[in-house]
Order: sequence, then structure tokens, then C-alpha cells
Amino acid sequence: QVDDAVEALQSLLPDYCIQASAFSCATTRKGWSGVAMMWRKDLRWQPSVTWKSFEDEPEGRVLHMELPRLHTVLAYVPNSGDSLQRLQWRVTHWDPSLRNFLK
Repeated sequence: QVDDAVEALQSLLPDYCIQASAFSCATTRKGWSGVAMMWRKDLRWQPSVTWKSFEDEPEGRVLHMELPRLHTVLAYVPNSGDSLQRLQWRVTHWDPSLRNFLK
């Protein structure tokens, strides 16, 4: 799945470091969304990229890129549901996990 995406992106975005890019994909269920981060080849600094998948919540994925004067965070945040049935879980579990990761 990721290999196919990398191949397609390399042909579409020749000025980007696709092989060095970061992908965080769902591993629990095929077809779930993921997050991807890529940067231009002429970027002055080599970014430091970390990814996080929270063990107690396989739905969420986070990528964090650090540059000298910039931090970028991309996240797939679990949905609270149509009638917000998972909102309490989201506020008490997912949000604190993300907050702790970002500290």
C-alpha cells in the first residue's frame, strides 16, 4: 500500500524527497486513513521526523516533523461518531495521549 503510493508520488512530485518522506498508516484495518509528510529536495535542513501510534487507540496516527525553527504535527484524530457517542472517550483518552506526546 505505501510502496504503491511512494511510486505514484515520485512521478507526480519529482522535486520532493518521497523516499525519505514519512507515512503513518492504519495497521488495524485495511482502508483506514493515514497521514503522510513529504518535503522538497532543496530544503536547507534535514528534518527530524517521529511518528506515533497510540497502543490503546489503533485508529489515531501522528507524525511530528522538527526543523530548527518550526514544528509541524499531522494527525488523524479518531472521530467522535455521528451522535458524539465516543466524545467522552475521545476527551479522556485520545486527547491526553496526544497532549503527552507533544510535551
